[in-house]
Amino acid sequence: MKDPPQGIVPPGQEGSKKSGGPEGGGLNHRLRRFVARPSAGLRVRVHPTLQSEQIGVLPVDGVVAIADELQNADGLWVRLSPEALVDLGIPGHAEGWCLQFNQHLEKTLLVPVEEPKAPRAVDGQVLLSFLNYCVLYLIFGHSI
Repeated sequence: MKDPPQGIVPPGQEGSKKSGGPEGGGLNHRLRRFVARPSAGLRVRVHPTLQSEQIGVLPVDGVVAIADELQNADGLWVRLSPEALVDLGIPGHAEGWCLQFNQHLEKTLLVPVEEPKAPRAVDGQVLLSFLNYCVLYLIFGHSI
């Protein structure tokens, strides 16, 4: 059985799709956080259009992984990853779309989440110099 097509734009909707692969900007499962306040949540829809059926809600401060982007007259839509759909309690759908930027309201709804950076390794020479300074300070006090 074939997988259903992903990122299908409903008839009558114009849009430019950006691939989720590395050649399309490397959008593979980047994280987005819903930041609009006050809000009851961001609607997850079957297709990237405001007229499409709502299948779920992303709560305020909720974080989702995205797999694709699509720009149309409504704004910038992001397709949620399959894992994000399961996490939101929407496992029975092949796709789920959220509006990242609402063109009509000129409002950003989803912002990128910065992934924590790994601690930087300390250079051995720098560490040795620091330890030497500490030992000298302990021996000679304030006079160094």
